Amino acid sequence: MMVPVHSSQLQFTRDGGTLVVADPDGIALLGAGGDGQRRVAVAGVHAVAAFTDQVWVTTRAGRLIRLGLDGRQLDDHALPHDPDGCLIPATIGGPSALWAAREPALLLDDLGSLVVVAGPHDAAIPIAGRRFARHAGSRLSLPGGTTVMLGSAAQIAGGCVIFDGTSLALITEQPRGRDLVVVALASGRTRQTVALPPGMVRIAPRRGLAVVHEAARWLSVLDLRSTRWLGTVVADDEVVDVAVDPGGKQLAIRLACGEIELAPIGDRMRPGSGARLSAPDAGTVEASRNAPDEVEIHEVNEVGGVGEVGEVAPAEAPVPPGASAGAVVAASRLADIRSVEVASTDAVSPADDGEVLQGRAGVDHGSLFVAPQIVEAPDPRPRRAIVSAAMPRRDWLDVEMEWIWLCAETELRRLQALQLRPALPEIESMLAERRAARIGRPAPFDSAELHRMLEGFSEALPALRTPVFRQLAGRLGLSRGDIEALLLIAAPSIDPPLADLFAAVRGPAMARRGVDLALIGQLVSSGRGRRIELLELLDEQRPPLANHLIQIAPAQDVYSSASYRSIQPTLDLLWL
Repeated sequence: MMVPVHSSQLQFTRDGGTLVVADPDGIALLGAGGDGQRRVAVAGVHAVAAFTDQVWVTTRAGRLIRLGLDGRQLDDHALPHDPDGCLIPATIGGPSALWAAREPALLLDDLGSLVVVAGPHDAAIPIAGRRFARHAGSRLSLPGGTTVMLGSAAQIAGGCVIFDGTSLALITEQPRGRDLVVVALASGRTRQTVALPPGMVRIAPRRGLAVVHEAARWLSVLDLRSTRWLGTVVADDEVVDVAVDPGGKQLAIRLACGEIELAPIGDRMRPGSGARLSAPDAGTVEASRNAPDEVEIHEVNEVGGVGEVGEVAPAEAPVPPGASAGAVVAASRLADIRSVEVASTDAVSPADDGEVLQGRAGVDHGSLFVAPQIVEAPDPRPRRAIVSAAMPRRDWLDVEMEWIWLCAETELRRLQALQLRPALPEIESMLAERRAARIGRPAPFDSAELHRMLEGFSEALPALRTPVFRQLAGRLGLSRGDIEALLLIAAPSIDPPLADLFAAVRGPAMARRGVDLALIGQLVSSGRGRRIELLELLDEQRPPLANHLIQIAPAQDVYSSASYRSIQPTLDLLWL
């Protein structure tokens, strides 16, 4: 049985700017903020597929109608109708979709004209254009000719392309339950596997999030890079359908009452603790075949209290809207320390060397990469960010992550001053929210404040790093330079919004993805000697690769320097 990862009645366009809502008598095109509604009458709507600048609609009369986002009809084509047919849109490339039906077809936009060609008769996942991956049972056949066999008991039930065409996310079913498996599209290598609870699944392909309808009113969010559950969105009525925008920033939730509610997600989603709230009775709700003619949009109120859409279920104290937990934690702890000079690293007690960092609620207590604890906003009174050597070592990662944020912002501001990078509104908004969390109030960008904060965190790190770095060096043979690089590689998986900031620093000029050696060198302002040292990360005999802490894109996937080979953290690194 096929498991769809996109709704056939509720979809965001690829850029996330328009929400398409279907009902039996037509579709509504809505601005992603809930405004700008435009309704197009279409009789007998069966399914929709949304792309960047157009929407495709199949009807029960056997027609495929293509519409522009302004509601204008582009063309109309015959399509063999199948009441059980499924319209599966490609997530990358030009507009294209697979019509999975008794008479399957590939539907392609060729320079503005629709081309219909015979589709594969076995199960397939569209990739881009005429390329698709076939699957049967546990066998997966990739477009390049590679055949991959998953576990013998696994049955591939669906999936889609994620991470800008570098991977496939597969839903597999087996006697013990369901898994979500991430497979590299080029090599067929399995990158991640995580167990899924029962319920409807939706995937944000560009961001790499999976949303699972765990219970009648509960939607849980999973990060496919780190395989970490980020949190839960609680609706105020039973959920019958859901869509997630490709960038993973918000959900559109169709409720049993027929209304559509928008729920923002993103860096407000934090790991749940062991004190998770009790969920209502589990189980999905079957959508009514007779959807209401009118669609009503409600903005989600950012308020406290259980039951509001967009609320995060873990039992920690709230975070200011839009601020990541790491920013609040690090700023709060630094602000609460009086102006005391940092002691030398030799001041760390030898008795502490063998200790393991204490975990927090819901986290393995043997972990060094511990999820940030969410605390109240910092005292707004300005204080110099200096930390004493007596600061608990469990605060190390919080300060380390904020230091990475500050380094990345500093490099971005340098490039902007040289007019090498534009000021992107979404990045500026995110940085403004973090700045407000650091100083306790909204404020415009201040170069002096940024450098003052970076200096403070740089002073804090040596004392906090010493016991942790000693443990990692003793256990895994990692050098200080290795650990610093591994932190930067793992940072977007620990704090996902960092991926957007890193992308802004990299810029659009080259086809670079993720974290690479060139980006690490930029962020830490490395000299020539340090940049040469970073190349040792590519040495398969050294601990980072020998201990399977990272995986590096093959050389043939890079068309220039080895410094641009994408480096991804493995679960072995994230679970240290």
